[in-house]
Amino acid sequence: MATVSGSRIKSLAKTNDVKRPESVVRGFTMTPVVKNLTTEQEMAATDFYILFALIFGTAALILKVRFCAWQSLTFVCMSLANSKAKMDLSQLASTFIIASLAIIMGYFGPSANLFK
Repeated sequence: MATVSGSRIKSLAKTNDVKRPESVVRGFTMTPVVKNLTTEQEMAATDFYILFALIFGTAALILKVRFCAWQSLTFVCMSLANSKAKMDLSQLASTFIIASLAIIMGYFGPSANLFK
């Protein structure tokens, strides 16, 4: 095993030292990259969540697939988390009702097989 002498360690420490005064760049300002989204772009994401929740909720009601019902409820929660104050709450409420109805019908509906 090769050993490194003490003077070699000190010279390595001097060359790799980031606090050297000659390597400091004066007058450098970092400009942050800020992506300003418009309100239309922000609303588009929540509209897609509501659309997916509506599609999954309808598929769960028609096809009686429980996974689609839970996925619909997940999209409703994501839409609620990303919603703004000026969003139309009737869309969100109707989609939530469809998602919750799909879950209820999936577990307690006519073909739920509760007593088997």
